[in-house]
Amino acid sequence: MASSTPSDDGRGPGEPGGITFDAPPAPGDYAGAVQWIASVRDLEERPGEGLRERKKRLMRQEISDAATWMFCERGYENVRVADIAAAVGVSEKTVFNYFPTKESLVLDKEDDLTAALVGALRDREPGTSPTQAVVAVMKEQWLEFSTVPPEALWMVQAVGDLLRDTPALRAAEQAMTNRMTDGVVAALAENAQLDPLDPEPQIVAQALMGLWHVVRVSADRHLGDGLVGAELSAALDADIARASRLLETGLWSFNLFAQGKRTQRASQDAAKAMEDARAQVQKAMREAREVWRSARQLHAEVTREQRREQQAASRERWGRGGRGGRGGGGPRGGGGAGRG
Repeated sequence: MASSTPSDDGRGPGEPGGITFDAPPAPGDYAGAVQWIASVRDLEERPGEGLRERKKRLMRQEISDAATWMFCERGYENVRVADIAAAVGVSEKTVFNYFPTKESLVLDKEDDLTAALVGALRDREPGTSPTQAVVAVMKEQWLEFSTVPPEALWMVQAVGDLLRDTPALRAAEQAMTNRMTDGVVAALAENAQLDPLDPEPQIVAQALMGLWHVVRVSADRHLGDGLVGAELSAALDADIARASRLLETGLWSFNLFAQGKRTQRASQDAAKAMEDARAQVQKAMREAREVWRSARQLHAEVTREQRREQQAASRERWGRGGRGGRGGGGPRGGGGAGRG
C-alpha cells in the first residue's frame, strides 16, 4: 500500500522526498488499520537480518497488530486467541509460539525495550550518566510518533484507551514494568559493583523507569492537543528534558521551589546540602561496594570448599568401590568376574 520507498536522507512521511503512504483508514475502520500498518511495516529493514528472521519478525508483528485492533474493536474480553489465529490464518499453537500470554499480544515490546535499556546502561561511556543513557533509548521509541500522519492519530489514541480501560492489560503492563525495572537494577548494580538489593541501584532504577511514565503522560497530553510530526517530537523532547534535569540534579531544586525559598542564602544552603548529600551517598556506596565484594568473596570461598568436600567424598566412594572390585564383591568386581 505504500506508494514510495524511504528517501536516503531519512525524511519521514509527508516531507518532500520522504515516505508517502496511502491515506490512513477512517476512525473506527479497524480492518483498514491492520492493512495500513502492515504496509508501513513492510518497509522496515534491520541491518544484518536474514530472510528467516525477517519473516518471523513480520509474522509476530502481524499477529500482534491483528490482535490489538480486534481488541480495540470488540473489547479485550470479547476476543479469543482462536479468533486472532483465524484472522491471521495460523493455528492457536502458532500464536502461543510467538506470545506466551494473551496480554503479551498487545505488550509485545518488552524484550526489545529491556535489552535496549540494559545495553545502554552497561555500555555507556564514562561521561554518560544513567539518566542520559535511558533518555537516549526513549528518544528512539518516541521518534515513531513524529512519523504518524495526522489522519492516523486516532489509532495511537485507540491503543492508549485500550491499555487504560482494560484491567488485565493494566496489570500486565505493571508486571512488565517491574521486570524491566529488575533488569535496570541489575545493570546499575553491576556497573557500580554493588549488590542489586542495595538501596542505591533500587531507587535509581525506580526513578529512571519513572521517565517512561512521563513520556506516556506527555504523549497523551500533546496528542490530545493535536500536535503531530516534528511539533509532537519537540514537545516530548522538552518535557523529558525537564524531567531528566530534575533527576540529574536531585530533588533539592524541586524542594527549594516548592517552599518558595528563592533567596541567595537559600540557594547556598541548598547547594551545601546537596554537596553534603553527595558526599554521604558516595561514602555509603563505597561501604556497600566493600560489603558486596566481601560477600561475593565469601560465597566464592564457600563454594570452593564445598566443591573440595564433594570431590573428597567422591574419591572416597570410588576408593571403596575400587577395593571391592579387586575382592570381587562389589559391582565392579561382579562385572570384572563376568568378563574374566
